[in-house]
Amino acid sequence: MHADAAGRSEESAESPSGHAAAFAAGATAEGTVGVEPAGGSVGDRAAVAAEPGHVSAGHEHRSRSPWMLLLPVLAIFLVGPPALGSDSIGRAGQPAAVPQRPSGTGSLFGPLPPGEAPLLTVSEFQTRVVWDTSGSLDDRAVRLQGFVVHPDDDFGRTRLARMRISCCAADAAPVLVDLSGPAAAALANTPADTWIEVTGALRTGSATEANGQVPTVDITAVHGIPTPPNPYEY
Repeated sequence: MHADAAGRSEESAESPSGHAAAFAAGATAEGTVGVEPAGGSVGDRAAVAAEPGHVSAGHEHRSRSPWMLLLPVLAIFLVGPPALGSDSIGRAGQPAAVPQRPSGTGSLFGPLPPGEAPLLTVSEFQTRVVWDTSGSLDDRAVRLQGFVVHPDDDFGRTRLARMRISCCAADAAPVLVDLSGPAAAALANTPADTWIEVTGALRTGSATEANGQVPTVDITAVHGIPTPPNPYEY
């Protein structure tokens, strides 16, 4: 019986598992970082992990991975895309559709704001041009703000534009106004996307279905303005 026990003990020492245990123990004894000793109690392994300089490769990768995945998301919030401008108008093709005439009776619009030349959004101005039959814009000076657009198909012509969105910038479409008169001629060399404010009056009958309901304004004054905090209209 003593011989059999010695044989089994010797066989266990020569087995692959025996070699693996010896290798793991030797590697740990030599100070290899990140390799825990084979066998031993749970307390022993926890003590080794808590020693200064002991780094678990698996734990390090797990702690880095979530932050690496968040980097593209953070970049989207911290670095916003530039506002759409004159180059997007060329790609968009057709101007924004004029809102449908609301149903019902009575006046569709209230009176214009008081003042010699009230400031209107380009969207409101275009909507009034198409649907306001009261003549409130006839021979009435107004002010409009937008950025300069030079159409590729008509050299020397200048348009005032704003981008109108319904939900987000992905569905933005341009609202356009043709500028005419001596003051408009001075804009021929103004760079596209320059923000301006113009003062002028509607040329009656200029907005038609054939030209996409784009009105013409004969302007009498123009000056540059800063880009507004929100360049879109709704």
